[in-house]
Amino acid sequence: MDYVSLYTNFIKKHTKLERPLSIVCDCSNGATGEILKKLLPELGLNNYTLLNENPDPEFPAHGPNPMLPGVLDGLCKTVVEKKADFGVAFDADGDRAFFIDEKGNVLTSIAIAALLFRHSEAPFVADELVYQALHHMKLFKHGELHPSRVGVFFIKQVMKQVQATTGAEFSGHFYFKDFFGADSGIFAMIRVLSILSSMPQALSEFVATLPQHSVKNIDLKIAGKNWEAIQKRIIGTYASEDAHIERREGITLQLPAGWVNIRPSNTEPILRIYAGTGTESESDMLVEKIQALVMQAG
Repeated sequence: MDYVSLYTNFIKKHTKLERPLSIVCDCSNGATGEILKKLLPELGLNNYTLLNENPDPEFPAHGPNPMLPGVLDGLCKTVVEKKADFGVAFDADGDRAFFIDEKGNVLTSIAIAALLFRHSEAPFVADELVYQALHHMKLFKHGELHPSRVGVFFIKQVMKQVQATTGAEFSGHFYFKDFFGADSGIFAMIRVLSILSSMPQALSEFVATLPQHSVKNIDLKIAGKNWEAIQKRIIGTYASEDAHIERREGITLQLPAGWVNIRPSNTEPILRIYAGTGTESESDMLVEKIQALVMQAG
């Protein structure tokens, strides 16, 4: 059974290119290279570049996680050199995708979620971080966007409950009803490719139309600290500041100027703090304030 051909034929059925585009793909020496070698030529793309396309368990080019610092540097440089329309990097098993615009800028999963959602039928599902960002950016009407806890189990569960067409996580997972409700880096790339081919603007120009929203984060080591005491300290501090508190994923404070999510890691003695506001300086200040409250807690 030729499973590669079966898979690429399925992907081709969901591809609609209205004009030729150029693309650079960094396969991270993982699973996607063998698929893209066959898929991209069959899509009629004559201008594409594959980086690190040969599977290698030693990952000689860079680590298998595109979220780590420096991993996307080579892709960004190649996109600019090749004058490509965009670039995309996949993690080792190909279920996550990370996008680069034509200027070599790394784009957030929030921006890509906005692009995918705007060109799909509602409703949509997003994890806590993407949901809070898009909610504060006021990009979607009431009832179009639904929040979920982080993780494939929870995202797929909420998508099924609300009959969503598309889902997104901050970590680069994108989910599609047309892909059996599952996440796929290649399917996300194909959707972005098809969308851009129908748009008169470049990817960077689309991102520039989005409301400004800066997300900052910090991981704090909290060995010896009590999570209940930390929550009590934070909630008590913001109780009088018109904060709406939600508890889907750790605790989230919705504030007039933005939002902040605080949640403990399930595997390490680490507290993850994310804050989103209209400017980098405001997000930095919010992270610093929460950090101080955590350190003061018992």
